[in-house]
Amino acid sequence: MSNAALRTLILAVPGTQDTHELDLDSIRAGVARGEIALDNWAWSPTRNEWLPLAQLPEYAESPTVSAAPVAVAAPVAVAAVAQATPVVKVAQATPVRVATAAHIPAARQVTAQGAPGKMAATYYSKPIVEHREFPVFKILFAIMGVFIVAVIIVNYFMVDQPFRAALAKTPFSNIQAHAHLGAFAQPNAMLIHIVPNAALTDDNFADFLTALAQSAPRTVIAGKSITTLGLTSKWLSQYVITSDDWDGFADMSGYSLEEKKKFVLEHLEKSDGTPIYVVARNEKPDVQHAHEDAAWDELVTVFSGHGA
Repeated sequence: MSNAALRTLILAVPGTQDTHELDLDSIRAGVARGEIALDNWAWSPTRNEWLPLAQLPEYAESPTVSAAPVAVAAPVAVAAVAQATPVVKVAQATPVRVATAAHIPAARQVTAQGAPGKMAATYYSKPIVEHREFPVFKILFAIMGVFIVAVIIVNYFMVDQPFRAALAKTPFSNIQAHAHLGAFAQPNAMLIHIVPNAALTDDNFADFLTALAQSAPRTVIAGKSITTLGLTSKWLSQYVITSDDWDGFADMSGYSLEEKKKFVLEHLEKSDGTPIYVVARNEKPDVQHAHEDAAWDELVTVFSGHGA
């Protein structure tokens, strides 16, 4: 260890987590001015530990003073000088602890690796290692992440995979559709996401809904029945239907195209609960038929992508 390192101490500022590296001369000067107390804790590079300043071997060593020969005068002359020189008693200064870093001359924060920069000091106590807080939020985020992954896995194996396997056996195997529980966690609700496909037309969309209804599972978790279904071409539900009406979709195979259209328009609702088509009173048949076609075209456009 170099002489410069031996003449440098790391001083703890009481009541704070600050440490300052000072040379011995600056520390002695601070003690002489009453700015540094001898019971302040400091780090000794020699002992490799924290000790009160007065117990440090580096500080205990007397400062090197160059001794010059002094001629001794005759006893009479010395006595005369002593008699002529008034004796002044110097009161010993009461050490005052360092309150802030501004009281320490030439102070600088210690950040070098290996230096005790994360020590905390209290009055008349040894600096102690600062303990880190328990990572509560990290653990909560980890648990949440595990829960989300588990929910996705459950949805895939218990809802989406059986649904797509059944849909693949229908004439609409080329249409991509995925099913999952409502909000991925509601066992009594299901959302079917349909990827817009130009193969869906006004003529086959009713049959496609029949294929969806026949492919979707009726119960998923703990035998709970699906009571509400949603259809969407996005991520959020755009259309909703009750399970009873959904079962009606599955039974439309023997209906004509016009009967299928009318049944779907009468039972399918928008996500806000409003019907997609309302039959007006005293409306002429041809006008009613035109309104039904317009509502049907709008519905099919959402899932065929023709209006995108």
